[in-house]
Amino acid sequence: MIRTILRVARVPLLVLAVALGCGPAGVFADDSSTQHWKGVVTLPGGMKLDFTVNLGPDGGRISIPMQGARDLPLRNGAADGNSLKFTLAAPGAPENAWAKFDMTVSDDGAQAEGTLSQAGQQFPVSMTRLTAEQAAATELKRPQTPVPPLPYEERAVEFKSEAGGVTIAGTLTVPVGDGPHPAVVLITGSGAQD
Repeated sequence: MIRTILRVARVPLLVLAVALGCGPAGVFADDSSTQHWKGVVTLPGGMKLDFTVNLGPDGGRISIPMQGARDLPLRNGAADGNSLKFTLAAPGAPENAWAKFDMTVSDDGAQAEGTLSQAGQQFPVSMTRLTAEQAAATELKRPQTPVPPLPYEERAVEFKSEAGGVTIAGTLTVPVGDGPHPAVVLITGSGAQD
């Protein structure tokens, strides 16, 4: 399991988890097709956190580009009339740490307004429904993601501090060929490091 916590203005937002078996798919009473949404959470200080959601009878997925999160599984998704709900749940985390979206959909089905509740706090959320074509166009493109065969070696490394009782692990990438090679240390924050 990978957990990421984004802290913006000292407010924990969206404890994200990438895990299998995140829970029941949910109920979509009024529409058996997948619903595509693009949304924004308004954080303290007016900062905006963009996300996309794909919801359907077989489950749902959320992507949050600012956190490097893509296609995280959702649970408890339900769309019924003007109500739309879904939850981003971190396995093993207490339920109050889950990110729960509770939205009211406009009569024309094109917009939704509501709240994200997490850890006793609430944040305003607005969403716009997308067509399948629009959703495909907003998909996070990562042309920089390397595809094998790679022009370098990857090695898993581990450093143990006996005095501190801490182990730090990471991936060492080494160019092919004789060195010496310059070195860079990348220390990740929220989201994926690639």
